[in-house]
Amino acid sequence: MGFGLVMVFWMVDRTGRAAAWVYGKARKVAAGHAATPVPGLAALDPPSPDRRRLLEQAAVAVSAVPFVAAAHGLLYERLDVEVTRPRIALARLPKGFQGFRIVQLSDFHINPS
Repeated sequence: MGFGLVMVFWMVDRTGRAAAWVYGKARKVAAGHAATPVPGLAALDPPSPDRRRLLEQAAVAVSAVPFVAAAHGLLYERLDVEVTRPRIALARLPKGFQGFRIVQLSDFHINPS
């Protein structure tokens, strides 16, 4: 299991590095295209650094949501077991079943062994 976790983190690291490399290359190409003026078009205001920073932070926050949800489910929700003991009265229950208990176990998705 430890080897599997190492492999998952290694793949996430490699994917992040590859995405950063592609982003850097695309940014350089876009900067090169933005720097060349197009004849006949009016010049637009350059993008605001504050707006760019806000969009980058929003992108990071949105991309982190699935990982936060998965970590919450793995670390907290799997241990949050709910036990309820409702009493159910059945009018036509035969006398032989008086005092019986019904148990329902559901939503078993993780096998710890």
